[in-house]
Amino acid sequence: MADNDETKTTGTILSDIAKAVFGGEPKEQFIKGALLGGAVAFLLTNKAAQEAIFKTIVRLGAASAEAFEEMKDRFEEAKAQVEAEQTKEG
Repeated sequence: MADNDETKTTGTILSDIAKAVFGGEPKEQFIKGALLGGAVAFLLTNKAAQEAIFKTIVRLGAASAEAFEEMKDRFEEAKAQVEAEQTKEG
């Protein structure tokens, strides 16, 4: 019985998401669905679009890694300052 409840809850969540994304009149829902489907089909079949998306993801990943390294450096600097202050006090 628990599986049935879980399935019902999942179905309700998916239904709520669909309503949020495709809300409105049936005609509006159809248009939104057709546009979304067309975009997905385009991305799945267009090699140039896929390459552009992957390059963007790689660039974002590299930028994120650089930002993370910068934060790590700042953390280490702050840690060193705190340790230096503690040494002066102690």
